[in-house]
Amino acid sequence: MVLSMLTKTKTSVESARMVYERMERNRVPPNMRTFASMISVFGKAGQWRDAAIFFNTLKSQGYTPNSYCINSVIDALARAKEVKLALDYAQLLKDCKIPAPEGTSTIGKEIKSKYDDKRSVVDPNILVGLNSTLNACASCGLWNEALEFLESMERSFGVKPDVRSYSSAMAALEPSGQFEKGLELLGKMKLEGVQPNKFTYSSLICACSKENRWEKALEVAEMMEAEGVVGDVVSYSALIDALGKGRQFERAEEVLEGMRIVKLKPNVITYNSLMNALGKAGKLEQASRLLRTMKKHGVQADATSYNSLISACAHNNAVTMAFEFLREMEARNIGVDVVTLNTALSVCMKAKTWKRAEKVLESFQERGIEPDIISYNTMLACYNQGKQWKRALVLLTSMEDRGVAPDIISYNSVLSVLDKNEKCQAALELLRLMSTSDSAPNPDVVSYSCILNCFKKTSRADEAVKLLKTMESEHGIKPNAYSYMAVIDACDRCGMSEEAAQLLEVMRLRRQEPDYEKYRATGRVLERIQKRQQVAEFLSERAEGSDLDFLSLARDMTGKEKNA
Repeated sequence: MVLSMLTKTKTSVESARMVYERMERNRVPPNMRTFASMISVFGKAGQWRDAAIFFNTLKSQGYTPNSYCINSVIDALARAKEVKLALDYAQLLKDCKIPAPEGTSTIGKEIKSKYDDKRSVVDPNILVGLNSTLNACASCGLWNEALEFLESMERSFGVKPDVRSYSSAMAALEPSGQFEKGLELLGKMKLEGVQPNKFTYSSLICACSKENRWEKALEVAEMMEAEGVVGDVVSYSALIDALGKGRQFERAEEVLEGMRIVKLKPNVITYNSLMNALGKAGKLEQASRLLRTMKKHGVQADATSYNSLISACAHNNAVTMAFEFLREMEARNIGVDVVTLNTALSVCMKAKTWKRAEKVLESFQERGIEPDIISYNTMLACYNQGKQWKRALVLLTSMEDRGVAPDIISYNSVLSVLDKNEKCQAALELLRLMSTSDSAPNPDVVSYSCILNCFKKTSRADEAVKLLKTMESEHGIKPNAYSYMAVIDACDRCGMSEEAAQLLEVMRLRRQEPDYEKYRATGRVLERIQKRQQVAEFLSERAEGSDLDFLSLARDMTGKEKNA
C-alpha cells in the first residue's frame, strides 16, 4: 500500500528502497503489486538498471509481468536512450492479454481473431509501452527503426498507432531532416483517420528546416492552420528558423509579428532562430533591431542572441560594435562561452588585428573559458595574416599541452605563415614532423604547396622540383595547379626553362589549367615555348632539298631553348 502511494508522488528512489528493505527485514513477502510499484518508481527516475533488476526478480518469483511493469521498464530505457533494450522489452508486450468482457467491442473482435485464446484480448495499455519505444527511437534520431516499429504495431501487437505514435515517429525523422518521409507519414496517418496535432506538425516543420526547405516548411504550416490545428511557440519557432535559413527574413518577421497577434508570446528561442540567421547573413542592422524588439517585449537576450550579433559584426568588420556587445553581455551578467570566444576571434580575423585577437584569447582564458580547436585555428589564422610566424609556432606547440590536438588546418596555417616569411627550413622540419609523428595529421596537398611556394620565393628550384616528384611518388599526394605553378615559377627564376616547359606539358596532360593571371611566370614560359615551336615549324618547312641539317636544328629547338 505504501509503495503504491509512492508511485503517485515525486518520491525519491531512496524512500522506495527503504520501504522495500523494511519489508525484507520484517519478512513481508513482496507480491505482484510490490514489484510493479518498485519498477514504476525506478522507471520514472530513469534508473533502468534497477527497474530491470526488480523486473527479473518478479519473473523469478513466478509472477507474469503485466503491461504496467513492462511499460515502466521501457519508459526508463527510453529516458536513458537505450533503444535496443527498449525494442527487446517491447516484444514482451505481445503476450499481455486481459479477459475479454461480455459483449466484446469491435476492436476486441478484431483482436480475438488473431489469437487462439478466444477468451482474452490484447491489453490496450500496451500502447503506452509501444509509444515509449517510439520515443526512444526518436530521442536518438533512429528514424528507420521508428518507422519499422510503427509499421509493425498493428500487425505484431494488434494495436493501431494513435496520434502519439505517429508524432513520435515524426520526431525521429526530424534530426536528419527526412522531410519527404515525414510528408509521406503525414499522408498515411490521415488515411488511417488519425488527426495530426501540433507536435506532429512541429516535428515536420523542423525536418524541413534541417534541409533548408523553407517552402515546404511554409506549406506544412499553412496546412496546419487550414486544418484548424492551433500551433504553439515551438511550431512558430520552427517555421521562423526555416524561413531564416532560407534568407526569407521579411516573411520570418511577419510570422514573428503574427505570433503576437494570436497572443502567443515568442520566447528567446524564437528570437534566436531569426537572430542566428541574420547573424550568419551579416544583417547587422536587422539583428540589432531585433535585439531592441526583444527588450521591448520583455524577452531577455542570452549568450546565443549576442553571439549572433557579434557574428553579424564579423561580416561587417564592425569591430567596435562587436566589443560593445561583449561589454553589454558582461554588464548584464550573461555568461560567455567558447562560441562567444570564437565569434569574437572571427571579428578580429576579419579586421586583420592579431594583437586584439591575442587579448581576446587571454581575457577569455582568464574567465575560465577553455579554447577549442576552432579558437586556436582562428588565432593561428590571425597570426598568418600578420605574418607572426614565431607566435604561430609557439601556439601550435602549446595546443597539445592544453588538451587540444592540432588538426591539418592548424599545421597548414603555420606552414602558410612560414611561407610568407620565407622560412623554408622551418617549414620542411614541420612537414617532416607531420609525416613521421603519430600525433600529427598527415600532410596534404596544401601542406606541400606552402613549401613549394616558399622554394619559389627563395629561388630554390632544384629542391622544388625534387619535392614535387616525391610528394606523389613517395607520399601518394597528387600536385594541384597551385603546386605546379609554384615550381614552374621557381624554374623560370633560376633559368630552368626546359624543366618549366616539361611541367607545363604534364599539367596539360593532367588537364590542370594554369592560372596565367595569378602566375605571370607561367605565361612567360608558355610564350617562349610557343616561339620555339614557331621557329621549329619555319625550319622544317625549308628542310627539303637543303644542304643544311634543318631537321636536326628543328628537333633541337623543340627540345631546349637556344640562347641568343
